[in-house]
Amino acid sequence: MSYLNQCDLPDYESNTREAFRVLRPGGRFVIANLHPMRSADGRWQRDAQGEKEHVIVDRYFDESDRHWKIMDVENTNFHRFLETYVNGFLGAGFSLESIREPSVTTEALDKHPGLADELRVPNFIIYSLRKPMVRVGYERLSFLEVLLVIDMQQALTLGDVKQDLVGVVDRVNRLAQRIRGRGGSVIFVQHDGPPGDDFAPDTPGWQLLEALEWNQSNIRIRKQYNDAFFGTDLQSVLTDLAPSQVFITGWATDLCVDATIRSAAAMGYRTAVVADAHTVSHRPDLNTEQVKAYHHWKWQHILSAHPVTILNEADILPDNGTGFHDP
Repeated sequence: MSYLNQCDLPDYESNTREAFRVLRPGGRFVIANLHPMRSADGRWQRDAQGEKEHVIVDRYFDESDRHWKIMDVENTNFHRFLETYVNGFLGAGFSLESIREPSVTTEALDKHPGLADELRVPNFIIYSLRKPMVRVGYERLSFLEVLLVIDMQQALTLGDVKQDLVGVVDRVNRLAQRIRGRGGSVIFVQHDGPPGDDFAPDTPGWQLLEALEWNQSNIRIRKQYNDAFFGTDLQSVLTDLAPSQVFITGWATDLCVDATIRSAAAMGYRTAVVADAHTVSHRPDLNTEQVKAYHHWKWQHILSAHPVTILNEADILPDNGTGFHDP
């Protein structure tokens, strides 16, 4: 529940997206806010005897901060019109269940006659929002995306050169920022190597690459095998998130990335591989481009409920798109 804070926030949309992110599918977000008629400029029109006739509402379509004082304390609200709030809620992925404009009750008016104006002009507005459910089989009902970033750890800089590693990290960072901005989740998978291994837990090589942008909302999964689902709680995490689509990035194309993609597809997730955001080294008889091209072909031929799609980072979640990619 949010009580009278959306009108106090310069960036209410980030608040709304974060509420959408943390809610389970089917969860409700109730917002009690200052009514747009109240946050706009207004005053009472009075007759010759000083009696209130009606309210004049002004600057309704001027969305800006409004300053006022109560008990000698300066306050600031941000006026937005009804369309802005409703479209912002829908844009975050919520469905709108109801809008209420409560008024004062007879009992309250008997105790506080000064509230009589509440019978004539709305002071508050209540929005009831719902995060959509996802049907069995991961059939799409909401726009919740999840990004998996696999094994992008310091130790991968050792040994053979990884193809376009700097570019891959940049594209992972950009995509992660867009997904978090839409209320989605970013999951970093880290490999736990055996004692003495370059990827041994809590060693420098085990840490994420420094160039990766970490956010407190990120989720961390630790694994010991190629497949990020095997022996981990990744499937449980995804069940709770109920994503409409899972984007997969990371290292190495032909090992941990490949194993995880095949498991995700087999489990029924709508899986998309970010073609320019996974990396690999040269292999015997195959260079990096050949390794990637072969695996892109192989993934597109996996037989699963939802065929795996291959997308470039720049084509995912464009500003004018829905963020959802049907095969």
